[in-house]
Amino acid sequence: MEKKEDALKEKIKSWVTAAQKRMFLEAWNITFSWDGKDDNEPLSVTCNVEYRKADIEVNLEVYKTYEDDLIRLNCYHEVAHVLLAEYVALGEERCVTAKQLSSAEEQLAEIIARIALE
Repeated sequence: MEKKEDALKEKIKSWVTAAQKRMFLEAWNITFSWDGKDDNEPLSVTCNVEYRKADIEVNLEVYKTYEDDLIRLNCYHEVAHVLLAEYVALGEERCVTAKQLSSAEEQLAEIIARIALE
């Protein structure tokens, strides 16, 4: 069973790394916690925007029953949350200047355009 879990961990790491590169988030340090506790969430991410760090919590027990395509999609989904973390943080501050919002919008538009061109 341990070999199967190790193989699944490697797949997840590989897909997250690929998504991170595809979304131009190489500056972020993404780590993994493999003891996900939430029975309803196979993956969840916590981000620290200031330090460009994210931790993806993985519930391997849930993923043992999933097909690879769905696991891969979930990996990309969680990395998309990392992409959006700065915008969520700006919204939470509720005192965003027009310049900050415009800059954030421009950054996201550039990333989306680059992703779409790939």
